[in-house]
Amino acid sequence: MGRLSLLLVVFTAAAAVVGLAGASFRDECDIPWEPQNARFTDDGNGLSLSLVSNYSGCMLRTKKQFIFGSVSTLIQLVPGNSAGTVTTYYVRGRVLH
Repeated sequence: MGRLSLLLVVFTAAAAVVGLAGASFRDECDIPWEPQNARFTDDGNGLSLSLVSNYSGCMLRTKKQFIFGSVSTLIQLVPGNSAGTVTTYYVRGRVLH
């Protein structure tokens, strides 16, 4: 019975790893606000956000917690008219009550 239990644990762990390997960031998130401003890249593992007007934005919400990640920004400013440009990231972790 001990070998059968060990085999079951190994099989379950292998199935979990294979399942995670096939997932992409696109499958793990929602874009509930202004989804037209978001474009997935790198086979669903990258995300580009665009601001198409002076008052647009975008909201991204993951379906589960991630242990690590990164955010980088490239901003193209309008020549001679970029005063008052503001970029803000709001990041929220798990809420404990």
